[in-house]
Amino acid sequence: MNTNMSKHLSLVLVLAACVSPAPIQPQDPNGLPGPRARSLTGAVPAPPGEHGFSFLVGGHLYGNPGALSGVPSTTLLMQAHAIRNSPDQFIVSTGDFVRAFSPPMLVPTFELFRFMEKPVFNAPGNHDYMPGEYEELCGPSFGSFEYGNVLFVLLNTELQRWHFEREQIDMVKATADWVLRQSHIDHVFYFAHKVVFAVDEPRYASLLRNCNGRDGLEGTSNFSSEVLPSLRRVAEHKRVLWFCGDLGVHWGFSLFYDERPDGITYLGCGLGSTESDCMLRLRVAGKSLHIDPVPMHKGATIKNGMRIDKDVAAYGPDFWNQHFDKRAREQLPKIGDGK
Repeated sequence: MNTNMSKHLSLVLVLAACVSPAPIQPQDPNGLPGPRARSLTGAVPAPPGEHGFSFLVGGHLYGNPGALSGVPSTTLLMQAHAIRNSPDQFIVSTGDFVRAFSPPMLVPTFELFRFMEKPVFNAPGNHDYMPGEYEELCGPSFGSFEYGNVLFVLLNTELQRWHFEREQIDMVKATADWVLRQSHIDHVFYFAHKVVFAVDEPRYASLLRNCNGRDGLEGTSNFSSEVLPSLRRVAEHKRVLWFCGDLGVHWGFSLFYDERPDGITYLGCGLGSTESDCMLRLRVAGKSLHIDPVPMHKGATIKNGMRIDKDVAAYGPDFWNQHFDKRAREQLPKIGDGK
């Protein structure tokens, strides 16, 4: 661990422990395989209610990459009271909850999480993943957990950038085998930072060109060959959603949605401290599932003046092609590694 991190880690750990973590239970050999995902704050969600539950999803919570600030996105700060008072049971961050994994960035962000009083789970991104240090503070960088009638699988696209290494591939396959034996699980939600599903799919060319960053992408990803087959197996029997979080900065857009014939729905949302910032709220009630955009900026608009007031399905490949297809990444402000 670097000297600067060691010097301040105790303070960060105090903040992370403001909500006492649940004791670690012995793993059931017949239970959910692989690492258990844990909340960044240690808080455990209350059991789901009789009529189901809701939760929020959002990526890139630190906001504008051009602002060298220790505080999270201004739009997230504006909505902190509303999130605290919302009925949502927890938040899933799809990576980059801080701009850098350092005490000046971590301390105010953990303070905000503590204020919102919601457990926060994270699928790390290029900004918030520091090998070794992340695991020491936050626990496993990938894993899963069961909540109500949903299996949540959080993955790490930074261990082998734009790819999944063998341990994660094995976990995806093992959780697929496990969940197909669980009659009480109706939905399986996967979360990852990078838009890996777009790499080898021409349908998503505009999304890939205009996501927050393509650093480290060397032509392909093993998502389609190593991960997608397991998802398709699960989708034959369960509702499958795949979320990404590397969206939202000013040259792109905050939302993406596409439901495919193979039963898999791809979604994305992220914050860039812009007027189009949105998170997603998912409401689960048995086999019923409702997905709603949650505008984070007062009077949230798309840059051409349209209000963000449509069903989330309106923000799919056709929308991205219409508004962003001509904005090739090479013509946009160049982003170095880690933006």
